[in-house]
Amino acid sequence: MTDPPPPLFERIVERSGLSRIFAAGVVRRACAHAKIDPAQVTPHDLPLLMPHLRVALSVYLPPDQVQRRLGAIAALGNPDRGGSGEPGPKVSPVSEGRGV
Repeated sequence: MTDPPPPLFERIVERSGLSRIFAAGVVRRACAHAKIDPAQVTPHDLPLLMPHLRVALSVYLPPDQVQRRLGAIAALGNPDRGGSGEPGPKVSPVSEGRGV
């Protein structure tokens, strides 16, 4: 029997491009700004979370890396693009507006 996939929060942390320990705090803060419980984040939460992740990652990564990392994170909500396999909404790595 295979182990279940890690929670979506952990997969977002892995794809952030930041060190694991540092990324966990950055993703937690982005979730807090989006009013999402990090332990319960689902593919359906990604459209709300993406603008906050964009702002958070932009502090630490150059723009091209931010775009690439957001694309990898967005794919978690799209099983046909290497995501979790869980159904979820189509998510664009580029969102309108800026999260805080």
